[in-house]
Amino acid sequence: MKDTEKLIGNLQERAKELRCLYEVEKALNDVDRPLPEVMLEVVEAIGPGWQFPEICVASIELEGEVFESKGFKMFPHVLDTPISVQGEAVGRLWVCYAEERPAADKGPFLEEEVQLLESLADRLGHYLLFKKLQSMGKKWQELETMSHEAGEENWRVIIDLLRETDDSLFLRISRKMLNFLCSIGISEAQTMLKQIDSEYDPQETGTGETNVPEAWTALDNSLLLEGGPFQVAAKCITGEEIIFYVQKWIQEDKAASFLNVLDNPRSTLSEIQEALRRFQQAAQDGASLPDSTMKSVGVSLTQRVLTEQLDFVKTAKDHVGISFFRDLMDRIIMPTECHGKLGGKAAGMLLAHCILKNRAGSRRKDARISPAEAIGDADGVDWPLLSEIKIPRTWHVASDAVLDFISYNDLEDILHQKYKTIDEVRRDYPNIIRLFKNSSF
Repeated sequence: MKDTEKLIGNLQERAKELRCLYEVEKALNDVDRPLPEVMLEVVEAIGPGWQFPEICVASIELEGEVFESKGFKMFPHVLDTPISVQGEAVGRLWVCYAEERPAADKGPFLEEEVQLLESLADRLGHYLLFKKLQSMGKKWQELETMSHEAGEENWRVIIDLLRETDDSLFLRISRKMLNFLCSIGISEAQTMLKQIDSEYDPQETGTGETNVPEAWTALDNSLLLEGGPFQVAAKCITGEEIIFYVQKWIQEDKAASFLNVLDNPRSTLSEIQEALRRFQQAAQDGASLPDSTMKSVGVSLTQRVLTEQLDFVKTAKDHVGISFFRDLMDRIIMPTECHGKLGGKAAGMLLAHCILKNRAGSRRKDARISPAEAIGDADGVDWPLLSEIKIPRTWHVASDAVLDFISYNDLEDILHQKYKTIDEVRRDYPNIIRLFKNSSF
């Protein structure tokens, strides 16, 4: 009889949990209702799903807003779990018992109730993601239906979309807008910067500074996150100008992310190749970026992929660009954790080919100088003939891939060939060829 009563009790608990899930699902399915109204209904539906519904209260916190069931307080007996959207925590869900109850699996709570709480948090995360996408879709439709004459207000929709899709990027763009407004002497922007950074002095010229450590001070970014700089900008510049600067800064931000990968000595060639692919797709080969930024990208790529020799890098920065490296890296054989370069003859041959193509007037979309600037005119040089010179379309082996190959096949003595006399090199050459042909990767 006791076993039967226990089974019936367990079934009753599962029925309450299912009822709770049903009520929450019904509330969340009405996607057109205001979010606060839906959340209040959800917290009231949670309590009846627990073992002691008469003393069970619940609360949901979402991005600073709190929704509580009647009589909610943070009692000692509490279950809680984060609410996440696309892997990022955006809130928390709490369930409390207002009175003491017998110990169960986790305090007074059943293991099934822990799982139920996690299921509810997961469902709330999906609901919030849908609401976010729904809001973004409406804004895109609104943007598409706006006429060209309404361009003065288009920027507001774009800024809202940026804020909803990437908080970190929005903060950086907002800060850049504030700095830009300060640089052109907008007093309201300088006042706002003073609110964010209490130590900012618009009259400070930078002279008379003392090189001593100072106490760290936290910045108040609330004005930036609220879009304050854009409200100030709307009073000073046109909506089209706001859009222009925002687009420009987003492109520069993408370039900065790519440069971070390039400048990190721990980045592998595979990681650089993938970052380059993403950058080329997002920034359209850098057509909208300043020449200084693109030259910085070219120099970093040259140093990481070809060689770090200064004379080579100085020449290469005016002749090679993004699409050159994108095509080249698709034809490099490299180990998984490769940090090597091409170097030597291969780098020189590739650079010479790029220079000849520029001199011949090839209209590469990543060329940054005119053909006349590529190589100075010289009497007696048949440039059209030189421009017909081709290089083999081949695969390249990164330097550490060669070293791995040599180590794998116990050929370390080959590394010292260049220090031998020419007669010794000629004598050993046939044997070296045979060794390499009989070796394996």
